[in-house]
Amino acid sequence: MEQPPALLIHGFTGGTFELEPLSELLDERGIQAHLPEMPWSGERLVKRNKESWEDWLSEVTSYTNRFACEHSQFDLVGFSLGGMVAAYLANRFPVRRLVLVNAAVIYVSPVRFIRNFGANWRQTSIRKNLELNKISLHSVWQFIRLVRYTRREISKLKVPTLIAQSMQDSIVHPHSAVYIDRHIQAPSHIYTYEQSNHQLCLGPEKDLAITHIVEFLERREGS
Repeated sequence: MEQPPALLIHGFTGGTFELEPLSELLDERGIQAHLPEMPWSGERLVKRNKESWEDWLSEVTSYTNRFACEHSQFDLVGFSLGGMVAAYLANRFPVRRLVLVNAAVIYVSPVRFIRNFGANWRQTSIRKNLELNKISLHSVWQFIRLVRYTRREISKLKVPTLIAQSMQDSIVHPHSAVYIDRHIQAPSHIYTYEQSNHQLCLGPEKDLAITHIVEFLERREGS
C-alpha cells in the first residue's frame, strides 16, 4: 500500500521553518510532505493583523478540503497552535494518523509565544525582517479564542495519535500531553523529550523526535 502524504501545520507567530527538518526527512523517506504557510504565521500577522480566528480556521479548513479532494487519505502533523487545529481537522477529514507536537492545550502564556519565537528567530539563520512588536494584541486574543474553540476536539479524536511533548517547554505546559492522552478516544502514545523547549523540531533532541514521528507515520495499519 502506498504511503499517504503528510500535511504539516506550523505554530502561532512562527512559520514553515518550524517543521522543515521533519518535512525534509519525510521527503527523503518517500513520504510526500506538504508544509504550507498558515494564516497565523509571524509575517502574515504583521501584514494582516485584523483577521479573526474564524478567518484563520476557515482558510485552513478550505485548504485541507482541497487537499482531501486530491488525496483519499493523508497523515496530519500539527505543532503548537497547529496541533490544536490539526485535532479539529482530523475530526472532519480522512486522516489516517495524527501527530500532535507540543499542542497548545494548556499554555503558560500566549505572550510568551511571541517572545519564544523572537528568541528562536534571533538564534537561527532565518531572519526575514520580521518586526515582532507589530504583532497586535488582537492577534494574541484570536490565538486564545482559537485554542479555546479547538480544545473540545481532543475528546472526539478517533485516529491513532502520537503525542510529542517537550518537558522544558516554557510556552505549552508539559501536562498538555497528559491531558490529551486522558481525553482522546483513539489509540495514543506519548513521547517526552527531557532537554527540549517549545521548538522541538529545531532543538537538541530534534533528530530523536523526528525519527519517532517518521517511524509512527511509516507503521502499517494495526501496528
